[in-house]
This record gives sequence, C-alpha cells and structure tokens, in this order.
Amino acid sequence: MKIDVRGLKHPEPLKKIKEVVSSMCTNYVDVEVLVDTCEYGKMVKGFAEMTGCETEVKEEKDYCVVKIKGGSCKCS
Repeated sequence: MKIDVRGLKHPEPLKKIKEVVSSMCTNYVDVEVLVDTCEYGKMVKGFAEMTGCETEVKEEKDYCVVKIKGGSCKCS
C-alpha cells in the first residue's frame, strides 16, 4: 500500500500516518509513505518506530519513501 502525503502541511501527514500505523495491528501489508523530504521522512520513521514498527527510509530524486513493514508493529 502507498500513502502519498507530499505537499500536505504539518501535522496532516503525521495524522494520516498515525491512522495507518494503528491499522497495521490487523492489516499485515507493507506500507510505503511518500514524503517531501528525507528530513520529514526521518520524523515519520521515528514516529513509526515509537510504536514498534520496523522501518526503512529510501531517498528518491525529489522525495523520500518510508517503508513500514506490515505485521512488525507492536499492538497493545
């Protein structure tokens, strides 16, 4: 699944990502989050990792991709 939050103003991207991460307890698909910059990608990565998700950041030419591994998030 891909979530494109490029062009959204803070805090909208994090709100969308929070929804996705919370649904990953029952949804075991990998998610790619497209963000404007890798600086913002690192924030997204940190947020996802706070919930126990495994992540990876990949820099593209004009944007950054944060991959969140499905089924890796800790659910309470």
